[in-house]
Parts: sequence; structure tokens; C-alpha cells
Amino acid sequence: MILRPAGVDEAPLISALIAELMPYMTLDPDGAGAGPFIASMQTPAIAGYLAQQRYWYRSAWLDGELAGVVGVRDGSHLFHLFVARRFHGGGLARQLWQAAQASAAPDCAWTVNASPHAAAMYEHFGFHATGPRVEQHGVAWIPMAYRLTPEAGVVL
Repeated sequence: MILRPAGVDEAPLISALIAELMPYMTLDPDGAGAGPFIASMQTPAIAGYLAQQRYWYRSAWLDGELAGVVGVRDGSHLFHLFVARRFHGGGLARQLWQAAQASAAPDCAWTVNASPHAAAMYEHFGFHATGPRVEQHGVAWIPMAYRLTPEAGVVL
């Protein structure tokens, strides 16, 4: 795997990868009612995130193919973590999560809005729900948090 900083020129590829996974995030498989959310994952929006300093992105490449992407907002919010379907279950999501962790301060308190489909994966990484499942504007998510205390080496 090659892990590298994602550039604005990769926005169309990242958007296509996310589009493949959209049924895991929207309440209706065809995306009904989730227009603004879907727009936030399309090429212009992704290019906008990649161009801003408050976002940190890495893309993962396997055999010349975009296999996954991780994006962090404001140094502590796991904004995007997506792995192409054909690479699910191979540990790539964990590698992307570890890359994000390596980008942050050692005592970083992380947050993520996990799709219900991905919540178990985040729990496996050490996140815990901080509130109930939210359904709004055609999408569902579970607010989650992670914090590793350096002195104790435990997840809170």
C-alpha cells in the first residue's frame, strides 16, 4: 500500500469512492432526502475540503488503484474514513485510522459521526458512542469519541 497526502486533483476519485459507499450512509438506498449530504461528498465539495488548511487528507493506493481515504478536520475530528468495497475486511481502515492518529497530538480527543454500518468498526478501534443514533435529512449517524490518555494508556 502507498499512503500519500491527497491532492485536489484526486477529488473526483475520492468522490467516486464515496459514491460507491453511499447506500451505507443514507436511510434510503437511492439517497432520497439526503441531497445536501450527497452534495457534500461530490467532487466540488471534496476539492474544497482538500484545499483548506483545516483538513488533512491521505489517500491509500493498492496496485495503482485508490483503495481508501482518510480525512481529519481541525486536527481531531475524523471527518472521512472510506475504503472501497473490494478492500473491506483487509485491515485498510485500521491503517488509515492509525495514519490519522499519527497526524495528531499524542493526547488528542477524537470525535467521529459514524454511520450505523461503521459503528462496530469504530468501537473495535476504541471509540464509544456519546449519544443516540441521529436520523436527519436522509442520513443516520452515531456520535462517537475516542481518547487515549498517555499516562494510563487506556481509552476513555
